[in-house]
Amino acid sequence: MRVTAQRILTRHLWVGVDRGEDPTWPLHPAPEEPKFWPGIELDLTGAVLLDFEFTGRRVETATFIGTRFIGAANFAHAEFIKHGHFHGARFEQGSGHFLGAWFGARVIFLRTDFGDKQAVFDGATFAGMTFFDGAILGGGVSFEAARALSEFNQNWGSTRQWPEGWTERNLAAEERMPLLAPKLSRWPEGNLPPGCSTWTLIVPDDRSTPAG
Repeated sequence: MRVTAQRILTRHLWVGVDRGEDPTWPLHPAPEEPKFWPGIELDLTGAVLLDFEFTGRRVETATFIGTRFIGAANFAHAEFIKHGHFHGARFEQGSGHFLGAWFGARVIFLRTDFGDKQAVFDGATFAGMTFFDGAILGGGVSFEAARALSEFNQNWGSTRQWPEGWTERNLAAEERMPLLAPKLSRWPEGNLPPGCSTWTLIVPDDRSTPAG
């Protein structure tokens, strides 16, 4: 019954992965999908979710405070237009997979336990304040080709809190934003000139100096 309820709920949040033209900033309006429920504020505080599939879903706000994700938890290409709350959430027997996800005004991973699998944020977009304070990353974390909006809403703070060992930096004058997978990318190379100041790169601390 629990898994059936998960599927019914997430079916109505599906927007797909192929968005057509690149939505650099801000995102496109809500898609015209016949089953899509726009403006949803999802609250699954304290829930136990099994093999949670959230790929290509869109919500205004999602709250997973203290939620247990058992098995795979796939948020690839998910869109959190305003806020994503993962305070104290736990990923068990599987990884937290956020490839190509979009985080809007604020995303909070305070004391989130990602277990012993690598947390994947490759190609993700952080458009607002970001908190990873106290996150447990037993399997490490990857931010390959991830980016953050340079000028963001600072109502919740002016300095993003990345996991230990990670930071953000500007592109060098002749450097382009890297592409993780061109066909799925939200920022085709032609739309971002070298040295674009709109976005910063998420990189390990030892690579914080711009190339070139």
